[in-house]
Amino acid sequence: MDEVSNKCDNIHSTSDASNKRTCPLAVYDCRDVQLYESSLQEHYTSEQHQKSLVRCAQSIMESMNGVSSEADTDMKEEKTSLVENYEKLSIITRNTETIHDQLIQTDVEMLRCDQQNSTLLQELNNIQTTNSLEKAYRDTISFNQNILRQDIIMLEQQVADESQIIKEGPDGTIVWKIINVREKTYDAQSERQTSI
Repeated sequence: MDEVSNKCDNIHSTSDASNKRTCPLAVYDCRDVQLYESSLQEHYTSEQHQKSLVRCAQSIMESMNGVSSEADTDMKEEKTSLVENYEKLSIITRNTETIHDQLIQTDVEMLRCDQQNSTLLQELNNIQTTNSLEKAYRDTISFNQNILRQDIIMLEQQVADESQIIKEGPDGTIVWKIINVREKTYDAQSERQTSI
């Protein structure tokens, strides 16, 4: 009989152990005792459990407020950062548009300068061609002037020779002056010239 009684006590204690529960609010100073399922209703309505429930709710709200205020702070910082980045991007976009317009204007100016350079190069080539022609013309004129000078010198010499050869005297007589008599005599003798 003792055996049966021991077995019954063991079954009852095992069944009691499986029916024991710990209050989930034990970390918030709720009694850290083992509760039976039958006494849970009474425990949940106890003043101790209600105070622990209030502490738990306050803790949750504080942590939510901390998370919420951190999130609000983070959101404000992110919004400020986004606004600053948007303003910077707007400035960069305007600057990029200005630079693009300046590049287009520079391209137009470079094209105009290239056209002017081509025109000036053509004019320079024309001037060089004209200068070459004028130089050739001046050289020809200079050459012709030298020939004319020599002709004038020869004519002056002939006139001087002629004026020395024929002189009319005061009484109307003409005096011939013959120069290079020896050459002229030799020419007449060799029949290169028929008379002196």
